[in-house]
Amino acid sequence: MPWTLYRYILWDVFRLLLLSSVALLTVISFAAAVKPLSEGLLGPAAVLKFVAFTTPTMIQYTLPFATAFAVTLTFSRLVSDNEVTAMVAGGMSYTKILMPIGMLGGCLMVLLFVMSNWIVPTFNQQALGMIQKDVIKLTVTQLQKGETVTLGEWVLYADNAKSIDDPAELPTLPGSDLQPDQAVSLQGASVAQIDPDTQEIIGHGTAEKAHLLVFRQDGRVWVQFNLENAEIKRENVQGSFDEVEQVPSIPIDRPFVDKPRAMSWAQLRELARYPDRYDRVHEAKRSLVERLAEEELLRSLEQGLVDVAGRRVEAAGSVNQVSVNGPNDGNRAGEPVGLVLHGAVEGERYVITAPVAQREGSTLKLPAVPNMPIRIDHFEGDKRLRRYEARDGAVIKAEFTAVDAEPRAVFELNNVLVLDGSLRPPGTERQKLRLTRLYWRQSLVGSRMQMTSQRLLAELDARGEPLPAIKTGMHRLRVNVDVLLSQIVGEFHLRASLAFGCLLATLLGAVLSIHLRGNIPLVTFFWTFLCVLGSLVLAYAGKRLVSDPDAAWAVGLIILWGGNVVLAGGMGWIFAKLR
Repeated sequence: MPWTLYRYILWDVFRLLLLSSVALLTVISFAAAVKPLSEGLLGPAAVLKFVAFTTPTMIQYTLPFATAFAVTLTFSRLVSDNEVTAMVAGGMSYTKILMPIGMLGGCLMVLLFVMSNWIVPTFNQQALGMIQKDVIKLTVTQLQKGETVTLGEWVLYADNAKSIDDPAELPTLPGSDLQPDQAVSLQGASVAQIDPDTQEIIGHGTAEKAHLLVFRQDGRVWVQFNLENAEIKRENVQGSFDEVEQVPSIPIDRPFVDKPRAMSWAQLRELARYPDRYDRVHEAKRSLVERLAEEELLRSLEQGLVDVAGRRVEAAGSVNQVSVNGPNDGNRAGEPVGLVLHGAVEGERYVITAPVAQREGSTLKLPAVPNMPIRIDHFEGDKRLRRYEARDGAVIKAEFTAVDAEPRAVFELNNVLVLDGSLRPPGTERQKLRLTRLYWRQSLVGSRMQMTSQRLLAELDARGEPLPAIKTGMHRLRVNVDVLLSQIVGEFHLRASLAFGCLLATLLGAVLSIHLRGNIPLVTFFWTFLCVLGSLVLAYAGKRLVSDPDAAWAVGLIILWGGNVVLAGGMGWIFAKLR
């Protein structure tokens, strides 16, 4: 083989390829930094470092065009200088003339496939780390300037903000063992909750003091902020909270990590085997398990209260014989007989008795019965702290908060008499009272969270769960699993298609340059550019169809690979005309 000629051609192509690749990568990498810079996620000094990390991630988009450009210019010059004609006259076939370009395209195809599957995700992680690292610094700067900060659905403002740098002074979340990675102390804080669809304010509040906490665990980053001595208003209902009001955790957007298109080959294969590890699937699964736990808590409360009321009636002989303070209301230790719920503190418990329990939708209602108040005795160890007697009924709801691993029962009591541990009158009268930290005796979440999503869905399908909220949660989980698996399949094929397209772009530039001899190089590159761009657009359009669980995979794959097939067929037809 004429290796001297091949080295001559390849050196010319390589020189132009290097220059064009650097130019394209620089422009596109700086363009990628515009969005995080404009959103305040990057400081001006960090832009160059961010660009350095994102540059390798852009190679899969720029390499086919840069290669086509370099090959087009090289072969256009060879054609215009009649060097190709000399090669043919010397007995070389077009196949041998294009051999070095084919070898170059094959090497670039392998390089692109390896980079997109194993190298690019690493640089994505580095770029992401820069964005997440600057979250607190930029938040403090914005708040100190008197600007608002938007975190998820919440808008935050403070009169003064100060970063807590000493690890020993970092605050923690009540009821949580997690330690924050960073924290900001806020004075004179205000928050507003925005509806994500209508952008209307649906809740707002103020607090004397607040803490903004950043947590990092298992590669995930989220924000939590607490409002102390807060006064919150939601849906036209004003309420003051003596305890810290905890705003739900807000995940920091991870535009690279949270999408399969930026995961490595090994991560995608692992994710296909264990889809529950994907954030969106995990969140959908947790949401479903929480709805199941809330429903199970309300059912257990209803059954428990009915059983207790039935035992009291059976012991008394009839409903009318049940005494408010009779002997059937206590055991031998003097503790009332009722449904027992645990409190948030170890050894804390609540004993509940109610004459009637009625389920209505997502609540459990305890209607008022003459001379039979709803009674809640609050104990810590063996000591009774206080008793609540609701004379006008009560409502029980099940709900989760940001730090709850289990659902809590929330009691809303009407016309309440609060007695101390001695039960001596007169006590304190309250028109309304809300008890929020009551928990069921056994875990209602743990066992289901250990199941795989597929097994959980199969169990619920077999059970035929009728509740709309649970059906909605099942549908959401099933859709997220299907979408994830579809995205993984689409990502595998897209990367292979883009790599193969780079080989085709390399050969196409050379073939068109010979076929369109007599035209200026710009015309040849224009047609090469259009062909490569069309193939790229079809590849991404097909990938979107493959990633859509409602669309047929076969149709998406045909479109995904269709651009390359048409490109290869057209190039083969042109090459056949050269011979």
